[in-house]
Amino acid sequence: MGTDNLFEVRNQENESYFLALGIDVTYRELLSEIYKEKFFKLLHSIKDGYKTKIKYCKDHNGKIMKEFYAPKIVLFLNANDVKKIVDMIKNIKDPVYMENFKNDPMKISIMNQMLIQCKMLADFAEKNKVNIFRKYSEIILTIKELAFSEPEIKKILDHQKLLKDQNQEDPVTKHMKYLIEEFEEREKQNRNFDK
Repeated sequence: MGTDNLFEVRNQENESYFLALGIDVTYRELLSEIYKEKFFKLLHSIKDGYKTKIKYCKDHNGKIMKEFYAPKIVLFLNANDVKKIVDMIKNIKDPVYMENFKNDPMKISIMNQMLIQCKMLADFAEKNKVNIFRKYSEIILTIKELAFSEPEIKKILDHQKLLKDQNQEDPVTKHMKYLIEEFEEREKQNRNFDK
C-alpha cells in the first residue's frame, strides 16, 4: 500500500518543527470495495505496529529529505474532484483562479476526511496499544491550531462540533465507524478460527 502524497505542516516560528501525514488516494467512492480494501490494509498495518516509511520526499524548499515515518490515511476522491485538482495544478500561477479555488467545497470535504480519519485511527491505534496514535493526535491538534487563522478549517471544526452536540454523524464518520467495526469483527472471527 503506497503513499501518493504528503500533507506537510511547518511551524513558521520554528523551522525545525515538521509534521507529516501520508496520504493514499483512491479514485473510488467511500462505499466501494476498493476503498474498503485499502482502509483494511491500513488498519492491519496499524494493528501490526507497522509505520509508514516516507522515502524520496522533497521538503518545501525542494531538498531531498531523510527517510521518516508518518501516520497515514486513505482519502477518496471522485472523478469531479480529480478534474478540479488537475485544473488547479494547470492554473497554479493564476492568482484569480487560485483565489476562487480557496472556496471550493472539495477542500472542505478533504479536510473533513483528514480530521475524521486521524481521530478514528488515533483511537484505533491507542486501543491496540500502538504508539502511532500520538502522531495522529498531533495532526488533529495542529489542524485545530491552524483554525485560529484559517476560516475554512474553523468552519469544518464548527460543523463537526455542531453534529456532535446534536448527537449526529456525517456519512464519512458513519462509514468509517462501520468499517472499523467490520474489521474488528473479522479479526475476532479469524482468531477464533485459528484456535
